[in-house]
Amino acid sequence: MSTNINFIKEIKKNKIHLKFLDKFSKSKVFVCKKNGILFHDDFKSSEEVVKLWSKNFKKKTNIKKGFYSGNNPGMKSRHVYCIEFLKQYFHNLKQKKICDFGAGEGGLLEFLFNIYKCKNVFAVEHSKENCSYLKNLIPKIKTKNIINKSIENSVDKFKKQKIDIGILTWTLCNCSEPFEVIKSIKKILKPNGYLLIAESSRIMVPFKKSINNFFGSGKGYMHPWFFSFNSLNNMLISNGFELMAKNDYINENDLVLLFKKSKKKKKVKVDSYKDVIKFMKDWVKYSKSVS
Repeated sequence: MSTNINFIKEIKKNKIHLKFLDKFSKSKVFVCKKNGILFHDDFKSSEEVVKLWSKNFKKKTNIKKGFYSGNNPGMKSRHVYCIEFLKQYFHNLKQKKICDFGAGEGGLLEFLFNIYKCKNVFAVEHSKENCSYLKNLIPKIKTKNIINKSIENSVDKFKKQKIDIGILTWTLCNCSEPFEVIKSIKKILKPNGYLLIAESSRIMVPFKKSINNFFGSGKGYMHPWFFSFNSLNNMLISNGFELMAKNDYINENDLVLLFKKSKKKKKVKVDSYKDVIKFMKDWVKYSKSVS
């Protein structure tokens, strides 16, 4: 995989349109012949996407329009899962500087701060409304630790506060430029810092839901990427990270991976684009049988 803008150019240059998915998605779905990643290509700039996602907070939960709140029970259970996953690896979690990148309404940080007693926590969140909501949710959090910026533009705020553990949950798939996001977080982490990433586990695993509601009702630029284990792992390896732990994503609904900054050269394993196409076609067939 190449990096940054070259990554976007590479996948667009080598894309194959999966026409059989047009009836399921408002935006066209493609697979890259070189790395097997599944994506929409109606990208908008990071700034535009940030503004669009900021509007979602005002709309709150609206299933018909495809929006949801981080405060619903499903998301809360996901947050606890991620923290418990970290606790299996870090026995002294309370002593760590932890930053939730794309913190949303602060549900994960609320658990860390109030339940798990992690007091040295930070939030990076682009929405002013979410930052205000987060501050009201956790009144004792230091105001300076809530950074109202996009992830890519938050690096300068951490010059004196390098982070032990970064958390990026169900966010990277919504970013126009995921390589830039990962690069920025890497600069903020300590030399031996860790990054936990969580995404939905749907691609190249046993079918867990009907494809009819997989792509949602919104346009692709709001959710341009669909990661498999290989595609997500490759993205992190290409940016100087090493995989340290993973959950049972084959059988579980979510893909949770823990990475460490590393100078080791690791081999990447890409999904064959032909295998991805076959998987998606089989998923369509499966969905017909359960509809």
